[in-house]
Amino acid sequence: MYQDGNVRLLPITPHGLDWIPFGSSILIGQSNHMAVRPAAPLRNSDIDPKELTIQLTYWDGSVLSLKLDVTMKETTVIVSDAVYARSFSSNPFLTFRSMWVADGNADVDYVGWETLRGNSYAFFRKCISKHNTLSPKHRVKILD
Repeated sequence: MYQDGNVRLLPITPHGLDWIPFGSSILIGQSNHMAVRPAAPLRNSDIDPKELTIQLTYWDGSVLSLKLDVTMKETTVIVSDAVYARSFSSNPFLTFRSMWVADGNADVDYVGWETLRGNSYAFFRKCISKHNTLSPKHRVKILD
């Protein structure tokens, strides 16, 4: 996680590799969606390495907790105890950012959901890409 709220979620590196190239990123926190490069600047982060949790405080006054769950198959970040300082009508609580040039040359070339106002969204490739071939797919689930 960077000081602007940008998060690079990567799975554990497969056997024989020492690095996975970054792919898409998720900006956790409220940002101005009209900005050239959206950001959710962090004021403070309190990390508990034993519990794998991070308490975040943003410059706009928003606060939230992150819980990391890392397995060989996937990396999950659970956001909880969120108190946002600004309205959702113009300030999203999460921004998905990715690179797409063409199908076959992208971090993500497909976005899927079942209903427009749903609570689960998938970001992935439908075809093999020559760009960041190991970068992960993402799923965002909004829980009660």
